[in-house]
Amino acid sequence: MSPPLSASASLTGVDQAGHEIGQNAARLLLERIADRDKPTSQARLTPTLVPRRTTAPVPKQRQSTGPPGGGVQPIG
Repeated sequence: MSPPLSASASLTGVDQAGHEIGQNAARLLLERIADRDKPTSQARLTPTLVPRRTTAPVPKQRQSTGPPGGGVQPIG
């Protein structure tokens, strides 16, 4: 399998665990075929950020440019 285009272009991307999604889908399908009365189920997978050259480094010290609270101001 060739690497994704984002890897050759050095773009930051998200690994959505495609292989693991396929494995879980096949397992759940086979379980459902074996026992049609079995309740449906879901599998939740966590995506992973894949930083490459298009991602800036984390600043050493974060400077606030807005009001306290992340820019949220009470109304009234």
